[in-house]
Amino acid sequence: MTKRVVQNKKIMYKGLIILFLLTAPWFNGIFSDVPDPQKLVQEDMSFYEVNVCKISLVEFLINDPSSIFQDHYHFRYNNYSAVSCFGKISGATLLNNEFYISIGTNSFVNIVIQLTVWTLFFSLITKEQNKLKFSNYLNYIASLMTASIFTLLIFAEKTYYAKQFYLLDMEDKSSYLYIFSILFLLTVFLSEVIMIRLSSVSNYLPFIFLFLGVFSGFNISVYSIILTNFGFYSFLNKRLNVKFNLLMIFFSYIWISNAQGRFSFDPDKLRGFTSTSYEFMTILASSLFFIIFINGLIYFFKNTRGYFNLRIFNSNLLITGFYVIILGIIGSNFPILNFFNYYYFGQQKYGITLNNPFAFDQYGLKIPWRGFYPSAESIGEFFGLVLFFSIVHFLKNKSKISKIDIFYLVSISFGLYFTNNRSVILLIMLIMLIFLRDKIIKSKILFIATLLLSTIFIILTIGLQNVTYPYSFSSGYLLELANKYTDGYQLSEGLKFVNQLNTNGGVGSILFNLFSFIAFYLNRSQIWAYSLGRYNPNISEVLFGSGPYNFAKHYAEINLLPETLLLPHSTVLSYLLFFGLFGLLGFFFLLFYNIYINKTKLNYFGYALIIYLLLNIIKNDSMLYPSGIIFYTYLLYTTFTETKENIFKV
Repeated sequence: MTKRVVQNKKIMYKGLIILFLLTAPWFNGIFSDVPDPQKLVQEDMSFYEVNVCKISLVEFLINDPSSIFQDHYHFRYNNYSAVSCFGKISGATLLNNEFYISIGTNSFVNIVIQLTVWTLFFSLITKEQNKLKFSNYLNYIASLMTASIFTLLIFAEKTYYAKQFYLLDMEDKSSYLYIFSILFLLTVFLSEVIMIRLSSVSNYLPFIFLFLGVFSGFNISVYSIILTNFGFYSFLNKRLNVKFNLLMIFFSYIWISNAQGRFSFDPDKLRGFTSTSYEFMTILASSLFFIIFINGLIYFFKNTRGYFNLRIFNSNLLITGFYVIILGIIGSNFPILNFFNYYYFGQQKYGITLNNPFAFDQYGLKIPWRGFYPSAESIGEFFGLVLFFSIVHFLKNKSKISKIDIFYLVSISFGLYFTNNRSVILLIMLIMLIFLRDKIIKSKILFIATLLLSTIFIILTIGLQNVTYPYSFSSGYLLELANKYTDGYQLSEGLKFVNQLNTNGGVGSILFNLFSFIAFYLNRSQIWAYSLGRYNPNISEVLFGSGPYNFAKHYAEINLLPETLLLPHSTVLSYLLFFGLFGLLGFFFLLFYNIYINKTKLNYFGYALIIYLLLNIIKNDSMLYPSGIIFYTYLLYTTFTETKENIFKV
């Protein structure tokens, strides 16, 4: 039997296991002696109130097939269910003429099923012949430590998990032994599959925008587990940057020392990488986790260096972008598939239910369509990156464009349009102009036409009406809104400081007015006004932040009107909250160091990529998601260090 035949058989067996895990759970109890299922009708919902956890999901769908595609049905998980209820209808309700069907799931069954499916998909990545040598013994120790840190995180967020774990007493210490055991076994299983494929994984990194990897019922991402395990493994191998870790320990000491009070936070679409509370134990656990996670990222980057392949990477970008769009369209049109998307791809938030991605609102404005992803702007940035790398691949390398590539590119261009991320569209146009500059400059007609069209599109991106406002209005609008939203409530320290700046005048006032002016034209005045109104740090938090990926204190300490959860929509502003001025300055110093001090000679592609990433992290919160922080940091690292193909360097 040839090696290829054996490989094909392994793939077939893995495919069958995946198929079983995709279908079998939802047949639970289909052959049991239970009443025949009834269709949902608005006049009488009592059947599913009486027959809780007796009808399997498959039985329900067979009996009422219209629920598969009619948009007034909504299927929702219920993680606080017994194992015996898994895959069964645990309730149904009518709200605003919409049916909401609750499906019994269980957090611990979820993590086993989801992790098994994702690990099997990881195992389809081809092993490298020169695979990384690693010690099983050290890997087991790293897995023990990984399970320990996540058990500590769960303990620190026990208020959140009390609503997710069925009949598990979060005050009983034995409960955490049970949690630890499951996490340890799954981490060992996952890490061994990844370690022997590590050098290949980087070229498949785009798929993290498809397999988002957040466990249903947990505030944990599969990628956090992998990278934390890498971090502990590098610690055991003594492959650490001592100066960096001492600096992080110092920051952690400041965060933990300042952790006073108790605040809670609903992570919503940020679930998987954001704390659900602010208190001493949460800051302690999340600080330890963050240090190990960053070390894991560094370990991953170093051990995949030299394996970057633009052709494979770009191909996977195109495939991922296409399926993100397709799954978004399918999910928005078929409610049951929207549920399965959420469950098997590990979404943080259910896909959009708006089934027309071309829709406009009553004012004639394009409605942003996020489809499969939790954020329209963030997935728009990803589509822009797909187009950027395609430009690099097809123009710089003069690669032949196949029909399937054209199909993918057209689809992804539509996807970018659906998100209504006009700033990304403008950036991609500018990148195209840079690389076609020679042809444009040679033709006066083409040059004038390009200049005219670019000017028109910039005005349309900013907004024709916005261009007419005077500087005095646009530069003061953000502060005006921030004061308006307080409506007599306590002013935050940040807002007090800016009000004082505005009163005194001088350089500080000029700089803030410029910031407000930029916010106005980026359509960020309202969102950043909310952030300013809530920003209430002491001097230590101004300098060092309040702790990694923790919004709880920020949103609970200061009340604003109207009461709403608007994220900062800026990674820079979020990182100012998390890591303070020193943390932000450290990040920008690293960029400055690599470009000017380390003298990395970047070409147009390298500079274009850095500008693209920086502009987007200034105006959006992409790096608050596990997929965003991993992908963006990998691209920056690759830009400065990759030498195999020199696609970003002169």
